[in-house]
Amino acid sequence: MKAVSTGHGGSIARAVAFGAAASLCAAASPALALGSAGAQIDNVASLQFAIEGHSASISSNLVTTRVGEILDVTLRALGTSTVEVSTGEADRGVPFLLTNSGNGSEAFALNATVGGTALPASTLFIDTDRNGAFDPAIDTPISACGCTPPLVPGATLQLLVIIPAATQAGSGVLSLQARSGTGTGAPGTLFAGRGDNGADAVVGATGAAATAETPFTATEADASVVKSQQVVAPDGTSSPVSGATITYRLEVVTRSNARLTAAQLADTIPAGTTYLPGSLQIDGAALSDANDADNGRFDGSSILVALGDIDQPTTRVVTFQVKIQ
Repeated sequence: MKAVSTGHGGSIARAVAFGAAASLCAAASPALALGSAGAQIDNVASLQFAIEGHSASISSNLVTTRVGEILDVTLRALGTSTVEVSTGEADRGVPFLLTNSGNGSEAFALNATVGGTALPASTLFIDTDRNGAFDPAIDTPISACGCTPPLVPGATLQLLVIIPAATQAGSGVLSLQARSGTGTGAPGTLFAGRGDNGADAVVGATGAAATAETPFTATEADASVVKSQQVVAPDGTSSPVSGATITYRLEVVTRSNARLTAAQLADTIPAGTTYLPGSLQIDGAALSDANDADNGRFDGSSILVALGDIDQPTTRVVTFQVKIQ
């Protein structure tokens, strides 16, 4: 941080005070553990006294301090320690959580690699609904520069890095790096005037950069999910009007003996509809909406059905209903 002095000290019109008692007072902003970057802290002292029976005071010059911006970031991979993907399946998204741990608004540049090979910016997405699964209709692409939008201090951003199907061979390591858009370096590195509101920016303990990695393995599992729907309007027709019920049918088919571990089916309730309580079923058997002993639930925004471990060809059918608002 840098301090700038402005103004001039006050002066006493008459130089001598006979028998006068004087006191010096200072008015300062309260101390902050981590001030907001660019905030201005002003300090003025005042001298109060009596002279020839009259009370008087003068003020010192104004001293101004502008809080510097600390550049810090944390990044971690979410989910299991090893990501399992199926060879030939659609591009797979792996979730990461980025946190602006500095004290100013900051954007971050992202770089991802698979097995040491750089991935294009087009493989980076914001996990808009934070469900950890890639949905191109919902999740927002990172800009062409590979940069996040500015994040306020303490804000988090859930990201998805796509492992392209073409790179899903054998096993490897997916790595994501985030770097402060203002700059990186050894802790204490100064970027003069480049912080919020023209304040100085200083690299914090993380070096203003962070890297998170997660290993992945590719299997030969051959699986698919086929989704279909049936609409029934209040008048008995199939018109998708307000009040109509949509029954969604999800058919999960596995065709090999490769083991799928902890398989879970998730489907987000579409915007403009509401979930019909008690409509969730698997293979014709009802599942409760609560997070209880059975393997299905509704979490307020999605239905989730745990299919468990699958190690042989099988077909499972999940259905649920929504109403058009």
